[in-house]
Amino acid sequence: MLRTVTAVVTGAASGLGRATAMRFARQGALVGVLDRPGSDVGAVVAEIGEDKAVPIEADVSSSDHVARAFSTFEERFGIPSAVVHCAGIAELAEITDDDAEGCWDRIMSVNATGTFNMMRRAVLRMGEREPDADGQRGVIINTSSIAACEMGPKGLAYAASKGAVLSMTLPAAREFADKGIRVCAIAPGIFDTNMVSSALSEDELAGFVGLVPFPKRMGDPDEFAAFCEAIVTNHYFNGDVLRIDAALHI
Repeated sequence: MLRTVTAVVTGAASGLGRATAMRFARQGALVGVLDRPGSDVGAVVAEIGEDKAVPIEADVSSSDHVARAFSTFEERFGIPSAVVHCAGIAELAEITDDDAEGCWDRIMSVNATGTFNMMRRAVLRMGEREPDADGQRGVIINTSSIAACEMGPKGLAYAASKGAVLSMTLPAAREFADKGIRVCAIAPGIFDTNMVSSALSEDELAGFVGLVPFPKRMGDPDEFAAFCEAIVTNHYFNGDVLRIDAALHI
């Protein structure tokens, strides 16, 4: 159970973030439902219940937006004890395409810089919390991807952004250790989300699912959320990246 947890979840209007926000709320956590401006965070909060969740619109690539997002959360529920950062975008482009530079800038600003911004603000705020019996003040869970190591053609920018998230994990955990803040990451495979279905054609998606050994299907976002719950409750897990991919190696 997560009855003592206060959590900010990004990308929470859909997909992995939404599933995580919903699971955390069911387990008793108070949740900040954060997604980009114009997203339907209100619908998720309405489903959870306004007594247990607060809607937050923010662009994670902007440090100012992120700072305001934490302030909005703290006005309702205090300093968060957990941050689950699922916000991300996916685009495919060859490096010689006319918009390759634009693709690179967009993906890196959200996936890599957005992760940096969320971690930085989380550490600044969580450091003000009273430590628990274990000396812990908070936990940060970021979202990498198996694409960090195994991406195919046209995925250079996406792979680089998720590789950055993977590479941040251990040094961040070591840097924040004296503050009592853990940092972990999850590297999902092919999950049933709008981001995946919008980035891949039906044939491409079927091809990837065909490579999954077992169970031969896309992942359920709640299976990702269950990983997040386990990381929050297991204080000895720190500084590492967990794959959840049904043994898929591309």
